[in-house]
Amino acid sequence: MRESTLAGAIESLKDMGFRSMGVRLFKEYHRETRLVLSEAKAKKTPSYNIFHLYVDFLTDNAPGGIKKAIGFTPFDEKLLAHAFEGKMSRVIDEFAVRVILPTPPRLLAMKMASLPNRTKDHKKHKDLMDVYALIWHSGMDVKALRRDVSELVSDHGMTKMLSSIDRSDYERAADTLGVDGRELESVIRDFVQGATMKKTKDEWPLPINMSYERLITIVKALHVAGADQRAIRLGKLSKAVGTSVQTTKHALAFLVSINVAEQSSQNLYLMTDTGMAYAKAHMIEDPSQIAQLTLGIIKQSHLDELANVIRADKNITREDLYKRIKAFARRPNGKGAGNMHPPPPDAAGARAILRLFGDAGLLERDEQSHAAKAAGGATKPRGGKPLPKTGRAAASDSGSRASSTMAAPPVTGSEGDDLAVLTVKDIGQVQVNNLETLKVAEMYMDMLRKRLQGKPRDEASRADAVIPPP
Repeated sequence: MRESTLAGAIESLKDMGFRSMGVRLFKEYHRETRLVLSEAKAKKTPSYNIFHLYVDFLTDNAPGGIKKAIGFTPFDEKLLAHAFEGKMSRVIDEFAVRVILPTPPRLLAMKMASLPNRTKDHKKHKDLMDVYALIWHSGMDVKALRRDVSELVSDHGMTKMLSSIDRSDYERAADTLGVDGRELESVIRDFVQGATMKKTKDEWPLPINMSYERLITIVKALHVAGADQRAIRLGKLSKAVGTSVQTTKHALAFLVSINVAEQSSQNLYLMTDTGMAYAKAHMIEDPSQIAQLTLGIIKQSHLDELANVIRADKNITREDLYKRIKAFARRPNGKGAGNMHPPPPDAAGARAILRLFGDAGLLERDEQSHAAKAAGGATKPRGGKPLPKTGRAAASDSGSRASSTMAAPPVTGSEGDDLAVLTVKDIGQVQVNNLETLKVAEMYMDMLRKRLQGKPRDEASRADAVIPPP
């Protein structure tokens, strides 16, 4: 290490009159005469007449023990290795010596990596100005710059940088540069958003024409059918939830992409351990479990791309998110998802995805979602086919607390089958053990919600609140 180029650079700078100060070297100049001040002369010169020139050291690798060899530990910057290899650097002759500089993409990547870790505002604002200058004045085509930077900085790294900057940072940096704050912010945001929108058609399957409620019904149906133990056929699942085979297939492709389900072979699907836990949380309607599991699903899937956008931009609108999902999502024919703006059907899948972000606490639920929640869920029965004329459902009072229980309709499963419990908060629960029972139970739950909606709590929980079968 004492014979390294780093040690040689330090010795050369000391020969040029630089002195050590912690992890940097410095030289002092007289502000008016611009002459170098020796240490003795500097002590006799008023501080306001002294200009300090500092040199910071960065290395691509700072091994252990380097402080003993050179007197300090330099900053470690792995990206510098690209510049030292020669392919990603340029040479300038501006200072009567040969100076090697990293290319603009490497400099920009280093600035993006350092900015979130700045603890001093003036350093942060300087990095912000450098980022703006490198994007706007590097001399490179912006598309090429984006491409090269995205090879060095992850999407998470770029969005982390954005999330570390607030409006006052933009304004102060813009004021120093003499540009408009909104322009500076727009240049940086557009660069990051353009660099992170590069997903292929296979990475963003969309649950086309699938509402959030119906998507969760598919999840619960897989659980009730025992998809953790045996593969479930697409046709059977489609019939059970009352959606077309093609629509169900799109939904399953989405569930596979987020590790809730897996495809064992053509038209046969299983449930993952994550999917089983997720389904159970929805069966008992446990908000905390749903939030925790949904957040984990998002973090471990392609949806984290959108989560990073939401985290980075506190003011992002739902319209912006629909546009981003539109850019990511692709139909089977390779074309874009078309009109992703509300109302349905084309936006249904996008809305379902945003509801997942609401479950995870990453996004406020929209008014429509709040209305649905206040109404107790879906406003019409799930399924789409006539239900069998069997069973009765009743709400009963138990003590002083409303603990309504649903009487389960007859089931076709064999005795001893594992039972799943479908629970609706403050209304009741029903045990089910096959897909047909799940469909009937959810129908009864919806009817009970509508009957109880708007009634006082004590009246709604009376024993005579009986709903006849369909």
